[in-house]
Amino acid sequence: MALIPPFFLDCVVGIGIINNSKKQWIGTGFLYGNYIEKNTEGQNLYEVFLVTNKHVINDLSKIILRFNPQEDSPAKDYELSLNDQNRFGHPNPKIDVAIIPINTNLLKSEGMKFQFFNSDIHTFNKKPIN
Repeated sequence: MALIPPFFLDCVVGIGIINNSKKQWIGTGFLYGNYIEKNTEGQNLYEVFLVTNKHVINDLSKIILRFNPQEDSPAKDYELSLNDQNRFGHPNPKIDVAIIPINTNLLKSEGMKFQFFNSDIHTFNKKPIN
């Protein structure tokens, strides 16, 4: 039996909404980091996105994202407003994929436990596969 590496689990985010003053969990997504460049210290810099399905976030103006802390504490929820400037769906209506940029600075400053799949390490395009 194959085990899922803990790193993979730390990339997953719960997605919820407030419905009649109650939290309702409606889906999940995963974090993906698109490589930008190296900083002056030689560290790779990434822009991070939440990748989910369009049908999960369609017609929503606000969602809640749940993250786990580094320490043994309860999970923490973060409210995220959605608009046409920060929500991108695949242009083909048959492809049910959407991305939302995520600012990870707040998550880091509050000690949240998260990882993301790195575009330069964890993914392939057609060229390396052939």
